[in-house]
Amino acid sequence: MPNTDRVRNGGFEQSTAPNLAPFWTGTGTTENSIDGDQLLGSTNGDVDQLQFISQQLLPLEVGEVYEFSAAFNFDVDPPTSGTIDVDITGVSLKRFQAVNMQSSGYAFYSFQFKASVANATLTITNNSDAQMDIDLISIFKK
Repeated sequence: MPNTDRVRNGGFEQSTAPNLAPFWTGTGTTENSIDGDQLLGSTNGDVDQLQFISQQLLPLEVGEVYEFSAAFNFDVDPPTSGTIDVDITGVSLKRFQAVNMQSSGYAFYSFQFKASVANATLTITNNSDAQMDIDLISIFKK
C-alpha cells in the first residue's frame, strides 16, 4: 500500500495566485514566482506576519507516527522575534523559534508526531516579525 501524503496541494501548484484554494484556507496567499521564491513549479505560499494557512488533512490513523515537513523562506528581512507555529486540530505540535531558522533561502524543517485524531486540520501560523514564503508541505506516515 502506498504511503499517501496527507496534505493536498502542498506545493500550491493547484492554486491560482493570490488565492489559497483548493484545499487551503486562511489569511495567507499564494504567489506566482519567477524570481526563485518557489521550489516546485511556479507557485508558493506567502504567509506574512500574523497570517496563517489551514487545511483539512486526509484521514490520519490514530496512534500512528507521521512526519511533517515544509520548506520555509524569509524572503525580505530575517526575523528578529517570534515563532512559526504548526498545529493539528488546535494542538500545538511545534513552535519553531524564527530567529534560529535559516534566514536566507529555503530550508526544510520537519518533525514527527503521533496522530491523536483521525479527522485533523493542519494550521501553520507566522507569529514572527518577518515575511515568509512556504512550499512543499507534506505529512507522511513513518
